[in-house]
Parts: sequence; structure tokens; C-alpha cells
Amino acid sequence: MAGIAATLLDQAIINSREGFKKYEHRVPKGEVIKAFLDYKDEVVPTSVMEAAKVSKRRPATIPVIKRGTTTVGTARAINPTPDRAETALVTPTWSTKTFSIAISPSVVNDNMIGFTELFNQRVYDSLIDVFFKGTNALEKQLVTLLEASKYATPPASTVDGVVSDSGAYILTAEDFLIKAPVIMEELDMVGPFQDMGNVGSMGRQRDNATYGRMNSRDVSQYMKDLTYYYSKNIAVEGAYEESHYLTQPGSLALLNIIEFDARNRTAHASGVYDTYVDPIFGFEWGVRIVSDPSDQTSNYGAGQERAVEYRYDFAADFAPVIAYSSTSASPIVKMNVGTYVEA
Repeated sequence: MAGIAATLLDQAIINSREGFKKYEHRVPKGEVIKAFLDYKDEVVPTSVMEAAKVSKRRPATIPVIKRGTTTVGTARAINPTPDRAETALVTPTWSTKTFSIAISPSVVNDNMIGFTELFNQRVYDSLIDVFFKGTNALEKQLVTLLEASKYATPPASTVDGVVSDSGAYILTAEDFLIKAPVIMEELDMVGPFQDMGNVGSMGRQRDNATYGRMNSRDVSQYMKDLTYYYSKNIAVEGAYEESHYLTQPGSLALLNIIEFDARNRTAHASGVYDTYVDPIFGFEWGVRIVSDPSDQTSNYGAGQERAVEYRYDFAADFAPVIAYSSTSASPIVKMNVGTYVEA
């Protein structure tokens, strides 16, 4: 018997405490989505864009002014050749995330675990897969976007011991905290910087934090130059120890919309639409709620031959935004860290 039948009141069961369930419902280390959200309104007016994007059929573009090249003269002239501004429109790319859960009230009625607890936990577990663990998880998509959008051919650095190779700067683990912000400053970006790294790099940062002012080497003064975001979805490249994507605040944003019927809470023949704000990131989801009696004996056993089951169909749309660049340069800078540095 599948489903929640294992917890039916046909045997003595002791309710667990919260700690008992923490391992089963643990959350993986994934903070790239948070990095896209922390400074989102410095990139675009997200609430305005989300309000304007009332459907996926209606375009919502971002106007930008390109960085111009100025002709600097050396003498006064009656009719100099003027420089003119150029503009562009950026259209975000939207993708849809969905999941569905079902609960039968008649089964919950003779279950140790109540309807609300079952619903909340099942939704939470689904969100973990949608955001971090599933094949098409949102964070995995954002990490792929970071790699695709990075500075593909960053210029050589004048910082001693730093090499530019294959779309990334290479430096030793001992130098990363000290030299990474300097590399970013070379690219005319202003910190403190957002640093999205593989979760293993957290170990080195914890080691750096142990250095105090009385130690032989004090790196604590530089800790504030980077804001760290760790993710299991960031893979370490090649033979290196760590891989990082750095950017200045105000370079990343993530938009979120739902469909009209959910916003309108439209009723229909078999149910109704509603909205749901998730407890992890606060994204809005459109939910179609339907209910129908059906034979549930295969899921729940005898007595459920015509049980009513409620189904909750969740859907939301997301669009990442990266600060505009009209050249091959990018605000996303990759850095590979390790003992191996090419000459």
C-alpha cells in the first residue's frame, strides 16, 4: 500500500519532534538564488517589471543606454563631429516551474498526521527539488547561466601571481581573499563583491576567519571585501580546488510572475485558482486547486473506493537578469583557485 497508508491509525505510533524530521527534510547548500535576489532592485525595478509582465505573451523589456566611445579632440573647431547616444532593449527570458501534490481528506481523517502538516511538508519538500535538487532546478539553471555569461576572455591581470586562462583568472588558495578584489578593481568594478563558490570553498573561508590580529598573518581585515554564497551546484573546474563567480552588487536580478487566473483567483467547474507565497524565498506561485471523487484504493486501501482527493497544481515563471554589457566584457568574472597555476 503506497502513499500515506503507512501512518494510518492501525498501530501504536509516537509523534516525532521537529529534530527527528530534520535529516529527512534537510535543505542542500544552495545560495546562488539568494545572490540573484539580494541586490535585484539595483539592476531593474523588479516590482514594476513584474507588474507590467501580466502574461508571458506580453513583452516586458529593459531599456539601456550603451556605453559610448568619446572622440577627444585636441583643438577647437567650428563644426566638430559629435558623438551620439545609442540605446538598446533587453528582453528577459522566462521559464516555468511546476509541481503538483494531492491529499485525500478521508485518509487524513484516520491518520496520525493532519491535513495541514502533510500539505505544508509536501509543498516544502517540492520547493527544495524545484529550487535546488531536481533535474531542472532553478539554481542549476542560474549556475549554468553564470558559466555561459561569464567574461569569456578576461584581460591579463597586472596582479602578481594571477594568470588569465580559458575564461577564468587562476590564483592560489592563499592569495584568493587578498587578490580577488584587486582583480575586480582592475576591471573597474566596485566592491564589496558577491562571491558565488562551490560549497567546499567554505572550508578555506572558515580557516581565514581564524586569523586574528595577533596572528603572524592577519587576513581578517579583508573578510568584508567579499560576500560569500556557497552552492553544491557549482562544480569545481578541472584539477583546481575551488571555482568562484564574482560580480559587483547590482549585477544580478531574478523576476517572478504568475498567470492571470491565479492572480484573479478565478473559479472554474472543478475548483478554483489561488496564490501561494513560498516560505524559502518568498516567490509567488499560482495554484490551481481541483477536487474530484475517484477510486483511491490503490493508494490508500479499502474504504477509499470513491474518496475525494484535492490536487494542488503549482506554477510560477522566473526570469534572471544580468547587468547589460554592449561588449564582450561581462560583470560575471570566474576565478579558479588551487595550487596549480599555469605560467
